[in-house]
Amino acid sequence: MEVALATTVDERIREMDAARREIEAAWDKAVAKFQKDIAAPAFKKIGDIKALAHEFDVVQSKFEGTRNTRDDAEQLIEDGWTEFIKLGARTQTLQVQLTRIFDDARASVKSRPPKTLEDKLNNWDELLKEHRDLNKETKDIFDEILKVGADRVKMISDTGAKVQAAMKSGNSRLASFNAELNGLEDQIRSAVMKYQKAALDINRKDTADAVRGFLKVFGN
Repeated sequence: MEVALATTVDERIREMDAARREIEAAWDKAVAKFQKDIAAPAFKKIGDIKALAHEFDVVQSKFEGTRNTRDDAEQLIEDGWTEFIKLGARTQTLQVQLTRIFDDARASVKSRPPKTLEDKLNNWDELLKEHRDLNKETKDIFDEILKVGADRVKMISDTGAKVQAAMKSGNSRLASFNAELNGLEDQIRSAVMKYQKAALDINRKDTADAVRGFLKVFGN
């Protein structure tokens, strides 16, 4: 039996990026002229390569779909970054509001040249009024800045956890489907070798060559 080296997940992804292989279609094309031969009982009792090829294509589609789902984890990062920018913009807006309040508060101070003690006391009272008003006017804004900061930290943490979970789940499924594909390829190769021998046993070298040539779909 011819057994290929197991294909890793990363190798399979690279292969699919280069060109997706349609195994069932390749089998149909390879044996199109020899359907009568391979329909004989001697071949059928070996196994149904067409059915195996079809199953391979089905699992390959599942692998590809899972791979796309894993790739979607990158979108979670992109979405998180978009939200991060929005929260940053919100913080900047609040900081602008703070600056405006401080500027307005300074402009409203009615201080006078500190020539006398009375002048100095007046300025001190104005300073007290300014900062008392500032405390009232800025409290809600400072609270909101703290809330936005907390939201930002939570969003970053939650996004990271979602990405890690998506990658872990996706990688696990990819590994499972990849193992299934490797197993199906081994079964197909084994059946092909038996088909080839059966064809040679009835002196049908052309059929044997066609069957053997089908394995080129796997890259060798």
